[in-house]
Amino acid sequence: MVAVNGLLILSIFESSDGNVLGYVGSSIIVTFVIFLLNTLNIYSDLRIKYGKRNSTITKIEKHEKVYDKFLEENKKSK
Repeated sequence: MVAVNGLLILSIFESSDGNVLGYVGSSIIVTFVIFLLNTLNIYSDLRIKYGKRNSTITKIEKHEKVYDKFLEENKKSK
């Protein structure tokens, strides 16, 4: 994820055309958004780790839907 953040900041710098204030502001916004997304993802994993049932059940149900979809596609292709 750090590499993605670095690439985003680099692309913002390349497109800023010498506008340092725009570069710094955009970099701060991108860094904050990626930090927030990582925090939410880690929080969800920690809830599962410590046995918060509602998070665990929600994640399992999401995974089951995806796996069921793959199984159906696999059966159709045979």
